[in-house]
Amino acid sequence: MSMYRMFYVSLLCLLSYINLNGQTVHFVSMFDTKDTKLGSGMAYECAMINNEFQTIAGYLEDFGFDSEISEYTGDNCGKTQLLTAINGLEIAPEDVVLFYYGGHGGRPVNSTDSFPQMCLGHQNQENFVPATLIRNIIESKNPQLTIVITGCCNSESRGISIKSVVAQSQGYTSEGSIDKSRYKNLFTDFKGVIQFTSSRPGEYSFAGNTGSWFAANLLNVIDDIGRGKVGADWKSLCEEVGRRVSEEEIIFEGQKYRMHPYAEIKTTSISGDGNNDKKSHDGSVRKRVNDDDYNLIAEINALLDKSKSREQRLCLIPSILEKHFNYGAKVITLGRDMATVVDYEDADVFLKRITMSPYISQINIVTTVR
Repeated sequence: MSMYRMFYVSLLCLLSYINLNGQTVHFVSMFDTKDTKLGSGMAYECAMINNEFQTIAGYLEDFGFDSEISEYTGDNCGKTQLLTAINGLEIAPEDVVLFYYGGHGGRPVNSTDSFPQMCLGHQNQENFVPATLIRNIIESKNPQLTIVITGCCNSESRGISIKSVVAQSQGYTSEGSIDKSRYKNLFTDFKGVIQFTSSRPGEYSFAGNTGSWFAANLLNVIDDIGRGKVGADWKSLCEEVGRRVSEEEIIFEGQKYRMHPYAEIKTTSISGDGNNDKKSHDGSVRKRVNDDDYNLIAEINALLDKSKSREQRLCLIPSILEKHFNYGAKVITLGRDMATVVDYEDADVFLKRITMSPYISQINIVTTVR
């Protein structure tokens, strides 16, 4: 049993209701966190992106949608791991799949594919994987909506060969002014395919220690969708991200650059009503490939189950502490930017606080230190 010395979380404060529906939204992400140049920035971006995934999953659960979140980092970022993960997805016709990659990328000279190949931590270009191949594999499973987003260079290199893209059969986040139904519209009221990358063909993408310019703007636009500042559709999202990113002038090694995100969107709007004849909501699955203790999130979220009395939930705390936390373990609560420390407290104090709070309904685990 793994024991934690440090525990980083982000809190989601909102009220919930359930409308049985059963549609599943699959979030799959892969980040090259071991790269000597990009690694620290990708680790930061990983935390931000997956915190957003967990938050959106929480919003969608209010409408009865299940979610599955899979995160691949470090040694789990690679061609074999990626193809195994995507081929292994169990997808129903009403499901939504979103794949996100952060790391190095590139493209062959004279390629007709507008999207990059993902390096996935590899130096040998034979192990690079075209983003379009991942889109096609997901599409072959016939989900309602396929979304592939890549934050990586799309610049040409003569050392990269053209590859087949044919799929083989195989602060606290607060409800505040957020309209959760707009995320339902974005993720479940469209059918088709969205492929979006941080730079158009021939361009570099840039990142710093706090992730990429593309990811930062993407997250801000997603937040603005919930606040009604950007349309709750993929054309509006991609155009607004593109506008914001392209306005930023980047100075690198004395040269000036701009990034121009590129998207291909083939979607149709469908009604979000009349879905209650689908399978019943059975709760989200959240898993981290680099974290072998999957019970922790479920046990902590049990403390937030308002259907149980406060006394019943408080009685669960000693067992959670004994199984998952070292003596003297600390919990750091981060703001949405994954940098601002909102709280720093003993694990037992944190667990009691979230159990007693009438407002907290979800805990997003950002990372743990053993």
